[in-house]
Amino acid sequence: MKRFLALFITILLTISCTFAVFAAEDRQRVYDKAGLFSSGEITELERKLGRAVDKTGLDFVILTTSDKDGATLADYADDFYDYGGFGTDADHSGLIMLIDMQDRTVYMGTTGKACDYLTDKRINDLTDDNDELYEYLADERYADAAAEFIGGVEDYVRQGIPGARKLTFLEILLALIIPGLAAFFYIRSIQNQYAMTAEKRNIGRNALAFSADSSFAFAVNEDDLLHHSLTFRTIPRTSGSTGSGNSGGSTMHKSHSGTLHGGGGGGRHF
Repeated sequence: MKRFLALFITILLTISCTFAVFAAEDRQRVYDKAGLFSSGEITELERKLGRAVDKTGLDFVILTTSDKDGATLADYADDFYDYGGFGTDADHSGLIMLIDMQDRTVYMGTTGKACDYLTDKRINDLTDDNDELYEYLADERYADAAAEFIGGVEDYVRQGIPGARKLTFLEILLALIIPGLAAFFYIRSIQNQYAMTAEKRNIGRNALAFSADSSFAFAVNEDDLLHHSLTFRTIPRTSGSTGSGNSGGSTMHKSHSGTLHGGGGGGRHF
């Protein structure tokens, strides 16, 4: 009976894990409200987006529209992302590419860890300053434009967070050698203590010291603090500042749901 119960539980766990994998793979990430992609292009984009999520650990969404219902680019993209339940972790880390056919422009919104990788400058490079992207859009090659965008994001995530210093080979080598040497000398010190090496070396000197005619006297050592003064000075604390586009960071804003987002684009038209 116990063996049957264990087998039954194993089968249930296997089935639940399988459904979880299929659910993750079947997550829709392309929302073509403007009708820009063919069914084959949507299938291919979904595949590329799923692969990008696996590579970067960030969620990806492609959204097209021809009517923003009076909303701004940022509000429309943020609300769709937030209320769509996107994101790969508790910070809802991910990004959305909005192709807006109403104003014929492109906007990119970021959330969570995506804001660290995709700074204002990088977002601008992926959108407004991306000549290849806008050539695809002008030629109505919308699937190629989306693929160009996905590849650009993957490249930036691969490069890492801007300003995050990477260790050199010498620093890594020293980080391995120095603790090893410290451990070696510590172990040698413990071994010498157990072997009483120092005590054996001092046996002769200790014997001479006890047999010698010696004397001692206490000496009084006093600190004379007269004619001294102490001066106290308050050092002002330097306040920190948040990142901005000029400093290589991300300018943040709060959406209707209260979530913090980065974002940019929309300054160029096709």
